[in-house]
Amino acid sequence: MGKIRLLNNAGVHFTHGRTALYLYGLELQAEVYKEKVFPGKLAAQNPFEKADRNEVKILLAHTPEFFETYEKWGADLVLSGHNHGGIVRLPVLGGVISTGKRLFPKYSYGKYGEKDTQMFLTAGAGTHTIRFRLFNPAEYVVLEMKKDQEG
Repeated sequence: MGKIRLLNNAGVHFTHGRTALYLYGLELQAEVYKEKVFPGKLAAQNPFEKADRNEVKILLAHTPEFFETYEKWGADLVLSGHNHGGIVRLPVLGGVISTGKRLFPKYSYGKYGEKDTQMFLTAGAGTHTIRFRLFNPAEYVVLEMKKDQEG
């Protein structure tokens, strides 16, 4: 049986065929959620410094709010959650409230892109501070990664 490795501010290199990947799990401290200190405090600590430039860099980041920083770090793919799809979803408007109780969060659900970085933000399966969901079904997501036609 294989080992399970917890990636709390840690990364792992692995290969699949000829594709090299670097997977990093970002753990944010509680003060980040309370004070929003992240960009200034942690932005200089790029987790991908240990990654080879040819590796696909995947970031597991619970909080999507710092997507611009993740892009600057050089993440190719960010997998995130935290906002539970916006808790309540309205047609056209999308997610109504974040888990931090901010209205109409910039990132609530779906696929987002910034330069060469893509982020997939899932609605997840549970609830948070506000313990209900409306027009926002729980989900489990399976992503299949494929090489593009060029390489």
